[in-house]
Amino acid sequence: MSQSNAPTTSAFTDNRLIDAMIYHFSLQMAALFAGAILCLLGAFGFATESSARDILAAFPRSRGAGIALLSIDLVWSFWLVSTMEMGEFSAFHS
Repeated sequence: MSQSNAPTTSAFTDNRLIDAMIYHFSLQMAALFAGAILCLLGAFGFATESSARDILAAFPRSRGAGIALLSIDLVWSFWLVSTMEMGEFSAFHS
C-alpha cells in the first residue's frame, strides 16, 4: 500500500479561535458588505442614468497615468504579499 502525504484534517474544518485572525468579521460578512455596496452603486447609477452617464463621460482619462498607476499598484501588491503575515492561511499550507 502506498502512503499518502495528505493532511488528516481539512483546512475547511479548522477549529481555531476566530481571535487568531487579523480581521474581526468573517469572509461571508465581508462579501455581503461589498455586494451590498456594489448593489447600491448600481441602483444609484440605474436611477440616475442620464446624469451618471454625463459624469462618467466627463471623467478625465489618460493612458499614461493609468499605466503608471497600475504599475505602482502592482509593485505595492507584490510588496504586501511578500511582507504580509499569512498566519490565518496556515491551515491551507501543506
